[in-house]
Amino acid sequence: MSSWFNALAMFQVKIILEAIFLGLIQGLTEFLPVSSSGHLVIAQHFCPELAKYPLSLDVTLHLGTLLALCVYFAKDLIQMLRKPRTWVPIIITTLVTAAIVFPFKSIIESTFNSPQLACIMLFFTGVFLFLAARETESKISQMDNLGIVSPQKAFGIGVAQALAVLPGISRSGTTISAGVLLGLKAETAARFSFLIAIPIIFGAGLLELPKITAFPSTLLLPYVLGFLTSFGAGLWAIKWLLKLLANTQKSLKYFAYYCWVASLVFFILLTFA
Repeated sequence: MSSWFNALAMFQVKIILEAIFLGLIQGLTEFLPVSSSGHLVIAQHFCPELAKYPLSLDVTLHLGTLLALCVYFAKDLIQMLRKPRTWVPIIITTLVTAAIVFPFKSIIESTFNSPQLACIMLFFTGVFLFLAARETESKISQMDNLGIVSPQKAFGIGVAQALAVLPGISRSGTTISAGVLLGLKAETAARFSFLIAIPIIFGAGLLELPKITAFPSTLLLPYVLGFLTSFGAGLWAIKWLLKLLANTQKSLKYFAYYCWVASLVFFILLTFA
């Protein structure tokens, strides 16, 4: 009997560690431009118990990062409520993304069953980041002085964000890269990328809620710890990336290098492990 209880305890500890691990991945990669969806799809391949309920787990972890966004940008959001015009670029970006993605929703969902595809798309995320890192900074500074994100830039960033629904394509990476290539400073592009994530994550969560199936009560504690880990890691990632991009977008190339190496390593592991 004691051996049975020991085995059960070890199993529960394993599940908890896996949930914390996935929460850490979600919190960091949702905001660092290296694709949270790609990393989660690949990581869940090695966490079979939690992978039995992938949708409920994904929604839980994404709620953690949504809370991190709301907490970090609380003052900005309150100020924006007093100035409705500041929501216009965010609304444009969100509507453009939704208009492109919604007709292909079922096709997109099927791509999350392929970790190998996530590896390939992660490589292309690196390409986007590398191109943004090489953009001429003098041009960016001059264009950014024109003011807030224009409707035209918001439209372009919305199109880029639509690409990020594929696993392995980083939402923050593509939107930050698009912002830089359209003439925003890297820090401005990053802040805008984080703000437009709020309606996207919230909306996606609402759409997926009806599909969530009941999960065993034994997973409640792992889910809660995964949520808290995702929240804490997300707060740190937001603050760190904004600080990193405060002066230059050239540091984006290091994330590009990571994406290229990670895509190759993960592809090899998934193929031969």
